[in-house]
Order: sequence, then structure tokens, then C-alpha cells
Amino acid sequence: MTVTDSSILVIDNLSNKEITYDLSGNFISEKQVLNDIWSMDIFSINNTLYYWNNYSNSNKGKYLLFSRAFTDYTYKTHLPFDKDYERMGLNGSVYSIYNDNQEALIIYSGNEDIIYKLNREDNAIAEWKIEYKDPRAIYSINEINKLYEDNSGNAIIGLNSINATNNYLFLNIKTVKSGYNCLYNTKTKAIRYSEKPYSSGDILDDMQIRVKKIIDNKIIDYLDAADMLLIYKYVLANKDFKNKDFESRVKEVVKTMKEDDNPILFIYTLKE
Repeated sequence: MTVTDSSILVIDNLSNKEITYDLSGNFISEKQVLNDIWSMDIFSINNTLYYWNNYSNSNKGKYLLFSRAFTDYTYKTHLPFDKDYERMGLNGSVYSIYNDNQEALIIYSGNEDIIYKLNREDNAIAEWKIEYKDPRAIYSINEINKLYEDNSGNAIIGLNSINATNNYLFLNIKTVKSGYNCLYNTKTKAIRYSEKPYSSGDILDDMQIRVKKIIDNKIIDYLDAADMLLIYKYVLANKDFKNKDFESRVKEVVKTMKEDDNPILFIYTLKE
């Protein structure tokens, strides 16, 4: 799904449709589009609409990304792949829109993991090649069990997700055993690895973060009320918080919370 200045566009894979609503949720139109291309997600930059593929073939060929102008169903193709990519366990956001919604970063997974910048002129340009601190895992898609037999726990499966600001890349890296996170400063080139979720000060020693969205230097996360109550009961209630102000705010929210309340929104500010 993506939201433009005037509409909401939704991809319905079951019916091969692209459905358009106005910003009040009223139906506008629908069109069969997935007979020509395949898309697992959709996003927009300026007046261009992008369709993200998951290494599936289509009538337009084997491409990870398709694009078109809002007013035209002529598709442009990006990021070709030669064969069906053998991967497992990778999910999450494989693109991240940043720079005031004018550009996007795309994970291009394969034998090498490259991050492409999708610029305002609708061109995909190789921006960064990921250098891992551990070797890549070796496995066959037809013999998944050998993944655990033939590789160490730290062997890299690939990039799991990406989020970006103008100054930082937030990468989740999937390993055979579990995974870890990487915070990359695009200005200083400094890299910080952690087995914990992304951290920005001592609050993150008290509360795990799942990055849902990055806006400027703020990380946005949310939890359903029921999940928050469970986490508090089994993890946070007896925890010795390092950040006492954060502790009091959490306890104040949880004290009156019910399972069917609205989700809890967390906004964390990154420190330089």
C-alpha cells in the first residue's frame, strides 16, 4: 500500500488488482495489473509509482522493481536477476524512502548484497556494497537442513531489512543462528554492530525497538496494547531500568491500559 497527495493505492495479489481509494477511503477505481508484472509491495516517490517484486518471474521479465508514472501504465524495469534467487528467512522492508520522500534505498540481494539508491530521475544506482564481518552461509534450497550442518551460527544469510535517514542506515542482518543489527553513519562511515535492536542512548537498554519507520532523526515504533501488557508482565515489571524517567512513563501508561486499547506509539530520538 502507498499513500499519495490525493489517493491510497492497494495491491490485491489474490485478484491481481491495483485498487485506488481517495484519502477518505472511498473507492475510486481498480485495474488488473498483475497479469503483466508481479508485486509484493508498492510505494511512490514524487509522481512515480514503484512495484516491488520478490524474485518472481513475470510477463515483463525477471526484475526486482517496476515503475510507471501515475497517469501511464507503461512500465519501466529495474534491477534484473538471471535466475530464481535461492534464499531463505529474509523478510522485512527491502526498501526505505528517505530524503524528504524524494529518494529510496533498495536492497538488492544475491551472491553479493548491494544497496541501490533510487533517485528522483527514476534511476537505480549502486550506492553501497555490504561488507560483512562474518562469511556468507553456503546452502542449497533443496537441502535446507544442511544450512545448519555446514555453517557456523554466525554465517550470513543476507540482509533482512533496511531503514534510512539522511545520515544513517539501519540494517538487520540475518545469520544462521539468529541475526544482528548494524547502524551505519553515512557521513562519518562509522559502523556499530549490536545483537540487540538498534540503540540510541540508555533507553534502548530498557526497551527493545522494532524499527517501523524513520523520520529525520526519529525512530518510530508501536506495540499493540495486549502485547505491551504481556511484555511488561514478563519482562519489564521486575527490570532494573537504567532510565528512571522512561520507567515511570511506562508504568504510568501500563497502569490504566486494557488489552483492547489503541496501540502504544514509541518515538525515539537518535543522538549524534
